[in-house]
Amino acid sequence: MVQHPPGDLAFLAEFLRRYPVRVVFRGRVLPEGPLKGEKLLEEGELALYWEASRPPAKETQEALRLLLRAFGEVLALKERELALLQAQDETARLLRLLLHEIKNSLMSVLGALELLEAEDLPQEARELLAIAEKSARRIRELLEKAQDYLKLGRGVRLKAERVDLKALLLEVAEEVRPLARGKGITLRLTLPKGEAWVYGDRDWLYQAVLNVLNNAVKYTPEGGRVWVRLLLGRERYTLAVSDTGPGIPKEEQERVFEPFYRASTRGEVENRWHRGLWEVLWNHRIMLFNPRYGRLGLVAMPYFLLFEALGPVVEVLGYVSLPLFAALGLLNPPFALLFLLFALGYGVLLSHLAVGVETLLLKRYPSLGERLRLLLLPFLEVLGYRQVLALERFRATFQVLRRRGQWGEMQRKGLGS
Repeated sequence: MVQHPPGDLAFLAEFLRRYPVRVVFRGRVLPEGPLKGEKLLEEGELALYWEASRPPAKETQEALRLLLRAFGEVLALKERELALLQAQDETARLLRLLLHEIKNSLMSVLGALELLEAEDLPQEARELLAIAEKSARRIRELLEKAQDYLKLGRGVRLKAERVDLKALLLEVAEEVRPLARGKGITLRLTLPKGEAWVYGDRDWLYQAVLNVLNNAVKYTPEGGRVWVRLLLGRERYTLAVSDTGPGIPKEEQERVFEPFYRASTRGEVENRWHRGLWEVLWNHRIMLFNPRYGRLGLVAMPYFLLFEALGPVVEVLGYVSLPLFAALGLLNPPFALLFLLFALGYGVLLSHLAVGVETLLLKRYPSLGERLRLLLLPFLEVLGYRQVLALERFRATFQVLRRRGQWGEMQRKGLGS
């Protein structure tokens, strides 16, 4: 908060010189001295006193009101500026602390990699260790640069040096290739025949290309393809990266350049969660129907197996068998329709009960409009959205059975307020 008015406002000094007035801001009198006269105007925490014996004309009083209001707006902007500067200082302090801690941990990793005896390891393992050590060193250099830039308070400054784009892309591809090989992804690199030199900061160009390729490999399903092409134009080069992954939804493509924005991947969360469920059940299968583990073994674990894990399999097979049985004349249409409506209605009922708990007991949605929308959404959920999620969880079941599928990168988000 601004405790005192800014001293570099020339119009305020001229204002106080021309008129027999004094301004009071949070108990401070401007210009300093004894307060005389009567209060003429008041705007928020500002008050204006008229010290002349004769009251001002109506036009003068209106001009004084506008000037006082403008002064109040300037003070509000000054408060926002100071709050922003304080937040920036706090963010920079936290970043410096974070970079310091990351750098210490990274030095331990580098020390372990340097001391590791790699002579008795297979050639492929030695190559992976070399890539890991190279990546760790590059991260250390980036951290050191970031620390220097924070000290200078000027942000990231880019160098202008001559960079061989072809060599840079080959180097990035070699770093990403082990990850692609682990998922059975074909990584193809197409480069022009001639030289490809540009001016820029090589470290940050390398990091930018590495981020794009890492995302392409990470979100491409196993057995897919990633194709990197360097296209030669008249006065510029174009780097094109294509893959056989799910892509970014059209409605989110305009936001991909927002800092820290992560586009949604259809079915990614459900697929990952269901694979994790199957792995937990398999790793702790000794607990299933085992009375030694009490209610956990006799109730909880069987519930997760029969309803959560196998439920999507039964649901998808049911959707597939309905038209098949109808074609073979083995389906009773009235009963099938009633059973389907009952199953979907039961899901809607459970969703409405959850909405009731949220609104009546927890009181998280006080608006009537929000409650009505929440009551409408369960009907939309059972008509399309539920089937898509069931299919994704069905696919995850067979990925686990074939030992396929990667967990991907887990990002800790912490606990929000």
